[in-house]
Amino acid sequence: MGEAISNRGGGFRQQCTFNVCCCKSALWRPMNNRSDRYQFPLDSVKTRMQTYKYNNFADCVRHTYQMERFRGFFRGVAAPMVSVTLVRTISFSVYQKSKYAYAAWFKRHFGLDPLVHVNTPGTYPTFSTVACFGAAGATAGSFITLVACTENSLSASTTRANNHRSFRVDQGLCSGVCSHG
Repeated sequence: MGEAISNRGGGFRQQCTFNVCCCKSALWRPMNNRSDRYQFPLDSVKTRMQTYKYNNFADCVRHTYQMERFRGFFRGVAAPMVSVTLVRTISFSVYQKSKYAYAAWFKRHFGLDPLVHVNTPGTYPTFSTVACFGAAGATAGSFITLVACTENSLSASTTRANNHRSFRVDQGLCSGVCSHG
C-alpha cells in the first residue's frame, strides 16, 4: 500500500506551512468565538477574587468597574491571546510529529501502519490506530502541560503585580474617606 498522507516526512517548507496553518487557526478561533470573548472578563474577575478580598462576585465587578471602567476587565488580554496561540500551535505540531513517530514504530515492529489503515475507506478503528493516536495525544498533552504551567505561573505573578498597584490606590481612598468620616 502507498503512503497514507502525501506530505509524510515532508521537507522544511511543508513543515513550516503546517505550523503557519496551525498558528492561523489558533489565532482565528479566539477572535471569533463568543465564549472566548466573554470568558476573559469573567476570568479577570476570578483572578482578582483569588488575589484580593472581596465580599462576593458582584462586589468585585462593581469595584473593578468603578476604579478602571470596562478597561479593567480586559487589562492584559493580549498576553493570553498570544500564549493561547503559541500553546495551540505547539500542541498541534507535537501531536503531528508524535503521530508519525508512533505510526513508524508500529510499522517497524508489527508490520501495521495505522495511518494507512485509518485513511482506507470503510475501515474501523483498531488497537493500533487507537494506541497510535492515543499515544500521540498523550505526548502532546504532556508536553503542553509543561508549557501551560509555566504560562499560568507567569500570568498569576503579573496579575498580582498589576493588581497590587491598583490596590494601593484603593487603600488610599479608603483611608481618606474613613479619616474624614
